[in-house]
Amino acid sequence: MPYMIWDKSLSIGHDAIDAEHRILLKCVNDLHDAMDERSDALIANVFDTLAQYTVNHFGREEELMQNTDYPDATHHANEHTLLVDILEEHRKKYFNGEEGKEEILHFLKLWLVGHIKGCDLKLGEHLKICQMTREAPKEGLAMEETAAGPKRHQEIEKIGGR
Repeated sequence: MPYMIWDKSLSIGHDAIDAEHRILLKCVNDLHDAMDERSDALIANVFDTLAQYTVNHFGREEELMQNTDYPDATHHANEHTLLVDILEEHRKKYFNGEEGKEEILHFLKLWLVGHIKGCDLKLGEHLKICQMTREAPKEGLAMEETAAGPKRHQEIEKIGGR
């Protein structure tokens, strides 16, 4: 059974971001499974995939925020930076034997759900307003992101070997 399960409460109403959040949950589930197998090489690979996908996802969110003049962009981006730093700390502690599977997975689950239901939900509301008022993003990124969502999902599965 997956460690994290997607449900409607995690939807922010933006198809591309929601699709990427599903992939992030899959990455956390993959980390859970790798830790169950106790293969350091596999765990390191999944940590790398999770970290890289997280950075890429945050970059796309931040670009959407910039292109739609999102008023809370600085705070939101600071949350992203904090998670990337904390994720690396958890990785180091895990491989140094200072932290176990449960602590890492519990942190990731709490942080991800809290961030999606907090900061990202506010961003989703902003993006809906932009779309409803037909306030086009500076470079049309929101429309391109929606269309590119499924393609990105296939790309991450290739990268992650799943």
